[in-house]
Amino acid sequence: MLKASTPSDEAERLESLRNLSILDTPPEERFDRITRLLAHFFQMPIAAVSLIDSDRVWLKSRVGTHFVNIPRENSFCGHVIASGEMIVVSDVLEDERFADNPYVRNAPHIRSYFGVTLMGPGGHPVGALCMVDQKPRHLSSADAKALISLAAIAGNELAAVDLNRAVAEQSRREKWVRMLLNHLPSGVILLDECRVVESYNPAAEQLFGASLSGLVGADAGTLTTDDLSRFSSMGIGDDGSYTQEATGRRTDGSLFPMEVSVTPTHLGGKKKYAVMVRDMTAKKAEEARRQVGEERRQKYYSSAAHELRSPLGSLSGFANMLAKRQLPEETVREIAGIMSTETGRLVKLINEMLDFARLENGGTDDFDIRLQALAPVIETTLQSLGGIEGITRVVCTIAPEMPDVAIDARKMQQALTNILGNAIKYSPDGGKIDLIVQTAMAGNTRVAQIVVRDRGIGMTPAQKERIFEPFYRARQLASAEGNGLGMAITQDLVKLQRGSISVESALGEGTEITICLPLQ
Repeated sequence: MLKASTPSDEAERLESLRNLSILDTPPEERFDRITRLLAHFFQMPIAAVSLIDSDRVWLKSRVGTHFVNIPRENSFCGHVIASGEMIVVSDVLEDERFADNPYVRNAPHIRSYFGVTLMGPGGHPVGALCMVDQKPRHLSSADAKALISLAAIAGNELAAVDLNRAVAEQSRREKWVRMLLNHLPSGVILLDECRVVESYNPAAEQLFGASLSGLVGADAGTLTTDDLSRFSSMGIGDDGSYTQEATGRRTDGSLFPMEVSVTPTHLGGKKKYAVMVRDMTAKKAEEARRQVGEERRQKYYSSAAHELRSPLGSLSGFANMLAKRQLPEETVREIAGIMSTETGRLVKLINEMLDFARLENGGTDDFDIRLQALAPVIETTLQSLGGIEGITRVVCTIAPEMPDVAIDARKMQQALTNILGNAIKYSPDGGKIDLIVQTAMAGNTRVAQIVVRDRGIGMTPAQKERIFEPFYRARQLASAEGNGLGMAITQDLVKLQRGSISVESALGEGTEITICLPLQ
């Protein structure tokens, strides 16, 4: 027995075979149909579709034999792929390659063999279509052509296996890409060479307020107010991609800021544009907020320098006076009293400036926010107002069964002290001030409401607009002291406890300040 030689492309051949993913798979009718036809047409007892692995021959389809795996070194089909031609052996006993083959001397007692190469992907031989008889047989030229034709059909089925695998892989990739596109937060739109929308993902649908197919067929020019002339000059395959900010137009006509990245490409031999769209509304709002914050800080620093200059100048002047002049003891005591007052004012101003700066930067490190009742906070605040007059002027009403609120008691007391202090300061002597604690609805949110209402001098609309500006003072009362930071600090204290503060006022009628705190 002569062992078949190894094909020169063995490595590529095995790779081609294994890429089919067909070895050791269940029987398939499309191959069984061929072996049945082969056995019937040629009146052969044994027919098979064999696939030749590295060390074995595996029968994908077989008729007339129980063998499934055959050692490659003993196989007839190994000679078929080695020669690359059809092998016709009318009598194996007369062929030195097979005369003493184990399958000749033993079952199935092969006496004649006919095999044709089966080609796999890439043109590499992966197996053979073969038929066997236990007696000598001759094959006419017509029969040989018929066998070759059946082998071609079997080869087509193998090609279909590869094609189906490739289609399945492509489908899997497309499904993965579609899933990725469907979950991208940015909008993705595919345009044809005429800038007409062909497809888009759900993010783009939501971004432009379109229905499932509402953008398909739309000109890209309807989705923006910007000029799209740059599209036509973009090349394919070079650095034609670009990103720019633009103004988007939704299907309802509303506008929004967006960032657009356009990449030209070829799909199916045609020019396309892949467009990624990102909504810039939040970013622009954040930039505007930072700009406002920066402007507010600049104004704050300018005002702070002005506010510090006055008491420091006063202290410096009195200190020079004491150093350079001999003054009566009574005058010295008077100056010392003024300097003490100015120093106290300066210390208070600096402390408030530090508080405000910390709060403006979102500093909540020293906040102790916990769920607690408002009544004890209100009581402590009233006791800190400075004497019986302050306490008796405030008429406090707390709704029964008020729920607990998540606050920092000390910070909330500071905020309420600022508000009540202003109410007392700007109200006529003996004027009553209402302090009401109740629950209310703010939109869809249930809140605890703290209302402070006075009947004092009130404010003009212009003054009300500026009440929370740092260092702003209405200066309607010459006797009213303060540095204008109290309400700015109060607003930040409330906001950092997830609350809101609002003001209503009318000149000559009084002011009402309301704090709303969300309930759990």
